[in-house]
Amino acid sequence: MDLLCIANNIKGNYDGIGKHARIVGQAFKDHGAQIDYCTGTTWNKSLLQKFFSLQMCKAFVSAIFKMLHGNYDYIIIEYPFMEYNPLILIFHWMLFFLSRFIHTRIAFSMHEYDRVSPMRRLIIDGFLPFCDIIFISEEKYKTELSRYAMKMYVRRIPSHEIKYTPGEKNFDKKKQYCYFGLVNRSKAFEQMMNAWQRFNTNSKCVFDVVTNTDLSDYHLEKYNNVHYHYQLSDIEAGEMLSKCVYAIVPVVPNIGLNNSSFVTTIQCGCIPIGRYNDELINEPFVISTDSYDLLPFCNVLKESQKLSSDELIKRSKIALAFGQKFSVQKTVDMMIEGFESYEKKKNRKHEK
Repeated sequence: MDLLCIANNIKGNYDGIGKHARIVGQAFKDHGAQIDYCTGTTWNKSLLQKFFSLQMCKAFVSAIFKMLHGNYDYIIIEYPFMEYNPLILIFHWMLFFLSRFIHTRIAFSMHEYDRVSPMRRLIIDGFLPFCDIIFISEEKYKTELSRYAMKMYVRRIPSHEIKYTPGEKNFDKKKQYCYFGLVNRSKAFEQMMNAWQRFNTNSKCVFDVVTNTDLSDYHLEKYNNVHYHYQLSDIEAGEMLSKCVYAIVPVVPNIGLNNSSFVTTIQCGCIPIGRYNDELINEPFVISTDSYDLLPFCNVLKESQKLSSDELIKRSKIALAFGQKFSVQKTVDMMIEGFESYEKKKNRKHEK
């Protein structure tokens, strides 16, 4: 299988979707596939620059030339990009139109829909009619976007491939909390920090913030017993998460199966604290809050301290088992199943 992937920020760990494209691409290679990339660097741009950036437009132009001169089975678009420029749709439509004349087909890999801004949602709505396959992370999108249900295939969002070291957590002291992932508009980060300050007035608990986002403007030193770990390697991040009993995951509006920060923390045996969607809220390992407002968020942190060490060990084991569903290889297997199912449908149409 020959694949071409369009994704931003392939290099480094500054963008979760860029890293996703890189590690999934490597797993495809391990499976025997050939994969090329068309990318642009947008993580280091301001919000205004991301709106006017042409990096990903150029990536689509490059993809068009590669498609016309190559022999790709599928082009996979990993979206959303950090770039906001709606002009990207013009180049996508050109790519799709030209793909009609060759054997290459277009796969749209949608990471988020309900949590993105209205502008991003409009851009996604412009993508969806002009693709052959849509990969989704949750079954609910087959209902929410029912007109495209026949070409939708579920594939899980895998973790960041952070390695877990068993036996590092101190469940008896239960003092170590962590935050893992980028800090952006989809996270209630400031609300989390204010709740932490109110909860940890005696500084008995420790909060490790592990991120590739520059948080200098947040002045984390003013919060009680907070340690800021910037741009750790995957090995260092794994060592840090392996020591933490709890992970605070303040995803807005709620945590779903498509959140790689959630998946990564449970694969390191952390007990996640946050607001969950209907698919996750009843899982026996989570600690749930109804709101990210100060008092309820603070109260759920206090409640986490009331769990016995035996209960924490039990929840950690369940979290680890649940996290096994989200390996990179599992994601690739699900995508290959999607490709095969699409080919079968296409062949049946030709037979008719």
